[in-house]
Amino acid sequence: MYELDPVTFLIATELLAGATLNIPQRQTALAQHAANPTALILLATGESGDSWNTPFEDLCLRAQRDFGTNAVRIAYLRSESSSLADVVEDLLSRRIHQIRILPMFLSLTPLLVEHVSTLVQELTEQYAALEIELLPAIIRDARLQRLLWQMVRESVLPEWLAKTS
Repeated sequence: MYELDPVTFLIATELLAGATLNIPQRQTALAQHAANPTALILLATGESGDSWNTPFEDLCLRAQRDFGTNAVRIAYLRSESSSLADVVEDLLSRRIHQIRILPMFLSLTPLLVEHVSTLVQELTEQYAALEIELLPAIIRDARLQRLLWQMVRESVLPEWLAKTS
């Protein structure tokens, strides 16, 4: 089975969305990524198996089917078995030293932001070879904001009017 990783996925997504990466740029990006594999960790707040996390777990499983189990993982802030530290340690044991963390948070508090920043800092101090990129929480992504606005608009307006506006 061919495994795609998060960077390859992002490149493919941009290409499908009409991005203007030319062939040499694409080949260079893919070659660089193959030499330095990167994993994406979806970071959720709840405990493993909590019904609140079901959509995130489903998303992770779908991504693992498409891109491989080492390409995308899920970790929880409030879990002893799937903590961020455990997932990072497992990825390091698989010789993956570049990790991107995508907080799957729909709300942010200063305490939560500080907690995640502290965890990332502790991990980078503990593992010298580890490179972590902490991505913005999904709630801050303009695409999610547009989707939420579309859902609100379609819920407020009659269906025929929402499609024409």
